[in-house]
Amino acid sequence: MAVQTIPPGQVHGVVGGHVQDSNGSDAGRLWDVLVDDDGRPRAAVIDYGGALGIGRRKVAVAWQVLHVAPEDPTHPIHLSLTRQQLGAIPEFKYGSGPTTLGNGR
Repeated sequence: MAVQTIPPGQVHGVVGGHVQDSNGSDAGRLWDVLVDDDGRPRAAVIDYGGALGIGRRKVAVAWQVLHVAPEDPTHPIHLSLTRQQLGAIPEFKYGSGPTTLGNGR
């Protein structure tokens, strides 16, 4: 078995990270990454809204509206959507039929 070593600082975990919307406001947390049958990322699930865990919901956004900037330690995950646009996306539920993605168009 071959192994590969990656030096510190060259890979970054993103699941669970805070997401910043296009206005610079907190837009929740990156909850999950949805991949297609070929293993390519297609969407990100954002845990969004509410206060103190009440009224929170999950929405799926197209992978293309998510921008990861590991060089920004305070806000490494950015969306090209606003919180208002996130609020207009239907709630995401696992295995509940087709997934509607927010894509900012």
